[in-house]
Amino acid sequence: MDVTSVIRESDAELVEPLLRLAGDDISHWFDATTGDLRTCIDPESGLRRYRLPGGILANVPPIAPDTTFDMSYGEVWWRRKELLIGRLSKRTRHLRLVNMLLGSEHTMEVCAEQSLADIQENYLQYNGHAGSYTWKRMGSQAEGAGMVNLDMRLTLEENGLLDHGSELEVLALPDSFHVPAVYLYFNDDLTVA
Repeated sequence: MDVTSVIRESDAELVEPLLRLAGDDISHWFDATTGDLRTCIDPESGLRRYRLPGGILANVPPIAPDTTFDMSYGEVWWRRKELLIGRLSKRTRHLRLVNMLLGSEHTMEVCAEQSLADIQENYLQYNGHAGSYTWKRMGSQAEGAGMVNLDMRLTLEENGLLDHGSELEVLALPDSFHVPAVYLYFNDDLTVA
């Protein structure tokens, strides 16, 4: 999140944790399901309150009712979509892209949550005609062991390219030990003249 505007709009003491942790990952402050700040039970009052590991924050109401608390800010800063500049990937993985027409190969680090269409967008730096290719993977024996067309709307995992990173980690093998491949077959479709 880009919280520059929150820092400008708020009292210094209410943004001190944000300033102190500028550039650091604070995703652990938030509930992954709700997107809201994590909560806890206050030991003194027994009431649910926001958990504030870094100290008091802008837009966080006090535990007890307080008529002096300013609620004119509208939506709390951590829910403001215009401040969102990206998502933290749960895991990245390496992927080999093999151009069957040119015989070239590029290894890219991609986010597990990315669709193949997003990966293709990043691959444009290597091949400006990336949209003119059909993306395939090797099929399993159950699939007939031939090449399987990939759905560009889906992630690698959803397309059957499983992530074996955690298994490699248990075996103390580097991620580079097994890098799955996607094979790009040229379509003579004249998408780019």
